[in-house]
Amino acid sequence: MAGNRRVRSFLRAPLMVLVVLALMLGSIGTASAGHLLRGSFGGEAWGTFASATAPQLHARLGRSAYLPCPCEGTRGKTLSNTVTTVDAGRPFRAEAIYTTMYATKTTTSAVIKDTAKVSKVRALADPDTNVPLISADAIIASATTKASTTTISTSSAGSSFLNLKVNGRSITTVSANTEITLPGFGYVRLREVRVSGNNYSKQITVNMVRIVITQKNELNIPVGTHIVVSHARAGFTRTQPVIALSGGAWAATARSSVATVENRIGRIAAIYVPCLGTGGRVLQNEVKLIRSPDLLLSGTAVTTAEGGATSTGRYAKTTATVEDVNLLNGTITATLVRGVAKSTYNSSTGRFSGTTLGSSFVDLKVLGRAISDNPSPNTRVDVPGVGYVILYERVPKNGTTYNSIGVNMIRLVVTTSNSFGLPAGTQIVVAHAHAVTRAFPQLGH
Repeated sequence: MAGNRRVRSFLRAPLMVLVVLALMLGSIGTASAGHLLRGSFGGEAWGTFASATAPQLHARLGRSAYLPCPCEGTRGKTLSNTVTTVDAGRPFRAEAIYTTMYATKTTTSAVIKDTAKVSKVRALADPDTNVPLISADAIIASATTKASTTTISTSSAGSSFLNLKVNGRSITTVSANTEITLPGFGYVRLREVRVSGNNYSKQITVNMVRIVITQKNELNIPVGTHIVVSHARAGFTRTQPVIALSGGAWAATARSSVATVENRIGRIAAIYVPCLGTGGRVLQNEVKLIRSPDLLLSGTAVTTAEGGATSTGRYAKTTATVEDVNLLNGTITATLVRGVAKSTYNSSTGRFSGTTLGSSFVDLKVLGRAISDNPSPNTRVDVPGVGYVILYERVPKNGTTYNSIGVNMIRLVVTTSNSFGLPAGTQIVVAHAHAVTRAFPQLGH
């Protein structure tokens, strides 16, 4: 992966916590700037995604180059994320993904714009001829929401295709929500645009390509699978919380200088806590099977996210549970791995705090040697011929106006040449969860 890639994830948790908190807390420091338009932002951008009905595709296309918007906005800065290659074989390939995020306010207006660009797309390639049913030099999703003191408007302007072909036919003009049959597979919906809300709260979602598999096919993609390419969502609500929430969890992910490694373990079963909470619900994502031979095998993986009010304040909580873990062909195994992160704000004391209580292993082994199912935080175990593994890695960050707590239950770090062909510097994380509560800058009037 290119050295200049700016990945906003918690794979390298200590650094990423500081990056995200610097952005979030920096906006708190603008309180002296005056009264900004009251409200909060919501949105994200990502390049590719496959539904969990196709576990292998889901693992490889898991919200690549994901970029969320802090609910306070980006303070006029343009954030970005880049992935250089996504390769899920004949079902889908792309050479590069680039996402951006911009959100800012004035005293009378607010604007949020998210974009996702996926380059050199090839989808549903014929097994014999390797000719794809869908191809494009570039697919760009753009979602914009603007607010004034009285109105909120949305736009998908800037969304486009470059040299798009479907079923071998060039398509130059694409109306919103155009559907085209894909023989032997199902159909594709192009430039899918959804707008919801009113002048109090409104958002727009743009999915430039949604492939829907409705029949058995020669690529063995399960019926019911959705593959989405170039997604952007931008929203604004006049609700402005005193305490903002965030957080996320995923079953596994990988980071490596070799794109094929990251392609085999994307951000699997990812789920996130919205800024305003989950409205009393527990959100859930589930994958029945993770299969990346020689790297990671597992049974069912379930992630959850929740957040909202308690009798004493506010909280955000995420969990990641993975069954029957087998990492690097038996190098690290466990019957169950569960990571839990919960961040809270106590309105009586005005204090923020975080915990990873409930995180645990069942039948954990490294190189066949049993390890305590409740190891001490940040336990390091050397793995000869590979590198080392950090077990129950806790990443806390606390201040007077925020708390961030993260946990990587297994973080394998490759430091030497090995029989698995993994380059030094590769990291594989299993069962990640993080949660954040923080004071929202109360600048609204």
